[in-house]
Amino acid sequence: SGSFEWKISNKDYIVVYEKSQLTGWTLVNLISKASIAKKTQVINQAMALVFLFSLGLAILISFLFTKNFIAPIKHLTEQFVKIKNDDFDMTTRIESNSKDEIGELNEWFNKFVDILAETKRGHVELQEAKEAAEIANVLKGEFLANVSHEIRTPINAIIGIGDILNGTELSEMQRKYLGYMDSAATNLLA
Repeated sequence: SGSFEWKISNKDYIVVYEKSQLTGWTLVNLISKASIAKKTQVINQAMALVFLFSLGLAILISFLFTKNFIAPIKHLTEQFVKIKNDDFDMTTRIESNSKDEIGELNEWFNKFVDILAETKRGHVELQEAKEAAEIANVLKGEFLANVSHEIRTPINAIIGIGDILNGTELSEMQRKYLGYMDSAATNLLA
């Protein structure tokens, strides 16, 4: 078996021959180079069309993939960056008409924003309560200082009068009451 080129009447041919195992005959096939070139050209054109169609299909698929997957995820990422930079409106929600994974991701983002907004409100309320408690503590301290001063003066007078009374003649009952009075006044000053 083999092949060779042969020129007949100024036309190029390829001669292909092979010996049959079954009959022992040699089979010869004469093919013109022009017909091979023509068929090769048709095959190349078909391959070019298949390539262009495949390229167009790939571009369409990548566009749809970008539109349906990449763009929503990029938008979601941008929203997270805004949250990180404290540049996000907590009333903003991401709308999603799809029920696929992207739609589910958007729903979870919206739930996250709701929880974050509630947490921020809680922090604001906690900060306001802390500031109110600090103000109340300062006022309480001032009030106790004033009340303490206002109470100490008369209590000291009562203790002083009690000491004077203690130096006089008193009945047993009067001494007992004087002891109660002295103990109560001393406890108030402590």
